[in-house]
This record gives sequence, C-alpha cells and structure tokens, in this order.
Amino acid sequence: MKKTSISTLILVLLAVLSCEENATPDPTIELPKLTRMDNTDGSSNTISTYYEYQGNLLTKKTAGPFETVYTYEGQTLVSEESYAAGQLMFKKEYTKESEDKLVQTMYRPDGGNLALSQEWESLQLSETEIRLNAYNYSSGQKVLNHYRIMTVADGNLLREESFNADGTSQNIVVTYQYHEGVNPLKFVLGEVDFNIHFFNYSKNLVSASSLSLSGNLSEETSYTIELNEFQLPEKMTTTLTRNGMAITNTYLYYYE
Repeated sequence: MKKTSISTLILVLLAVLSCEENATPDPTIELPKLTRMDNTDGSSNTISTYYEYQGNLLTKKTAGPFETVYTYEGQTLVSEESYAAGQLMFKKEYTKESEDKLVQTMYRPDGGNLALSQEWESLQLSETEIRLNAYNYSSGQKVLNHYRIMTVADGNLLREESFNADGTSQNIVVTYQYHEGVNPLKFVLGEVDFNIHFFNYSKNLVSASSLSLSGNLSEETSYTIELNEFQLPEKMTTTLTRNGMAITNTYLYYYE
C-alpha cells in the first residue's frame, strides 16, 4: 500500500481522486467500481455514499436522504436529478452545443413546475484554456454573474481565476496539484468531455491552493492518501486549517 502526505493550501470540495500519466490504466481493462464511500468527520459522524451502475455508467448516488439520478443518451450524460427525502431539489441538464461549447443548465421546482435557476457555459478558448461563464436567472432573464478562466492539461484543472461580470478580477487564484492513482469515476461517467468542465478530473487531486493576488493565505489542508493494488484510493485523511480551527475528515472507499 502506497502513502502520500502533502501539506498545502486549499479551497475545494473534497470528493474522489486520480493518476500520474505513467500510472493511467488501459481504459479497455475493467477496473473494480466504486460502490461506497464513507466520510467520517472529527466528531466521529459518518455519512456513507452509495453508487449504482448500469454497465460502466453511473446511474445513482445515494447518501442518507439525498439521492442523485443520472440519465444518458447512449454513452452521453444528458441530465441529473437531485432529491432530498424524495423531493426534487434541482435538475441539471448537459448539452454539447459544439466542439468548443458545453452548457450545464439548472432547474428548481417552482409552484409545481421546473423554473430556470442557473446556467454554466463552458467555452474552450484553446487546448489549455477554458472560460466558464456563470449565469443567474431573474424574471426569466439570463444575467452573467461571474466567470472563471481555467488552465487545463491532460484532463486536469491546473489553475483558475474568478472575475466579476464587468471583467474585474475577484482577486482569488486557485492552483491544483495531482499525484498517482486512478479516479474511481474516470471511466464510468458517460461523456468524458463534461468531466473537466463541470465535475471530475483525470488525476487524483491532492491539493488546491487558494491565494489572494496580494499573496495572503486562505486555507491550508494536509492530506494522507492510501492506494490499493489497483492504484485506486482506499483511504484519504484531510486536515483543514481555517482561521486557526482544524477540521479533520476521513474518507474510506469500497469497490466491487
């Protein structure tokens, strides 16, 4: 079992992980599928997330009263619906409008109907640069709220900077680092084009450093990651330090 400890800055939602270029498996070889992830916080509270598949496509994710259902056309992800205690909270639709333009649209229940709530428009500016526009809807009108410029390489997000709608910087830059290991969802979530733009990355994230442009620290997290014989994450422990407070979480991954 291989262990990697890294202390760094971070501003990111921790979830699933991934791999060094020379450790990337042959996608024609079927790896064990992630079926459960346990997240235990510093107070020993544990939340278990369960994953269901149809073939190699992730179709459902369940954590306590929360459930997400994924729908595909062929091998392409077209929508996801998120529920809490059986009640629809929101629906997201994914559209590939062109080779360089991907759109994620969110709808929320409103008086028995689904109303447009938010939209993310991802534009491939070059092989290494993506612009992600974030829109809100007000009285049916789509309004640009902010946007991000994202630097990518080999299916991974390396750097992002956020800007206000008028083009002024929000003065926060986030940089990402990765290490060996296989993302448990890399080969199972349908349309891979959507991964880098909206959710999963090719490699295992081990740090995301958040800095203001003045150089001030935002947060710091240390990681310990253990990989199994398939180079899949087996255990991850994180300690997040924010405003002098330390928050520890442990993630355990189970496969079949």
